[in-house]
Amino acid sequence: MDSIKNLGLLALGSRLKILLENFNQDISKIYKANNLEFEPRFFLIYHILKNNKRLKITDLAKEIGLSQPSVSQITEAMSDRGLINFDKDKKDTRIKYVSLSAKGKKLIPILEVLWKDILSAHKELFNSIGIDIIYVIEKIENALKQKSLFDRISEKSKLRMISNVDIVNYSLPLKAYFKDLNYQWLKKYFKVEKKDEEILSNPEKYILEKGGFILFSRVDGYVCGTVAIVKHKNGEFELTKMSVNEKYQGRQIGKKLATEAINRAKKLGARKIFLETSHDLTEAVRLYKKLGFVEVSFENNTKSKYERPTFKMELQINK
Repeated sequence: MDSIKNLGLLALGSRLKILLENFNQDISKIYKANNLEFEPRFFLIYHILKNNKRLKITDLAKEIGLSQPSVSQITEAMSDRGLINFDKDKKDTRIKYVSLSAKGKKLIPILEVLWKDILSAHKELFNSIGIDIIYVIEKIENALKQKSLFDRISEKSKLRMISNVDIVNYSLPLKAYFKDLNYQWLKKYFKVEKKDEEILSNPEKYILEKGGFILFSRVDGYVCGTVAIVKHKNGEFELTKMSVNEKYQGRQIGKKLATEAINRAKKLGARKIFLETSHDLTEAVRLYKKLGFVEVSFENNTKSKYERPTFKMELQINK
């Protein structure tokens, strides 16, 4: 146990599981000492059924907060002990009901006496260590309702992944990456159009000389992503040609590239940033929405500069 204790909160789930197993083992011994074919895992279902004549398996699962397969497994074990009965709905035989059997009902007064002893022992235990365990559990449950442990861990992982991404400016040695990275997604989802070829082959003319810029992402020295900002008139900038190597997707690289590009455009006086994308690029669209872009119409009867189906998104910059 010392090695587990040294892990602290990292082993919280394991220690709680061990603690629960110890609780259940001792309570199982009490049932056996009283010659009862009863298990701790039966308690919640049994307690609910003693107050209800008959319940659907699905309703029982919702009431307890366990999955239907878990409840089915427990009720099967209770049926093997003769504690409950199963019966099917007369109109729909797929619906299964469960209720206490005559044997199960006969055990109620005996179990209730034991449950009072178990409750008293629990109170004595937690009073001796000065902890209101129910209060603590409810606080944890409420906190997890606000944000699950999965979400909390995911946030930490995303922050870690973002911190491992370096953003570098365009330079001539990186020019080939700008074309190659964008060719990957263009060829996968569409085709490389004439307009794509013009921009990707001569980014100096179509992006840099107009006052825009190109960024690249690097992970462990490997260039794995890129994005460009094109400067237009009246404080309008365009986010375009963003791509992340497929092997590196899911590491928050696109988010860091786009965020850095937006921040730099703001410093250049951007009042609005727009982009063109496709509904086929679901992950990209999801990212743009998270960054605050909203779908808008093309203005003044203008249309996309591309042949592929696209729609326009826009981010208003608050000064």
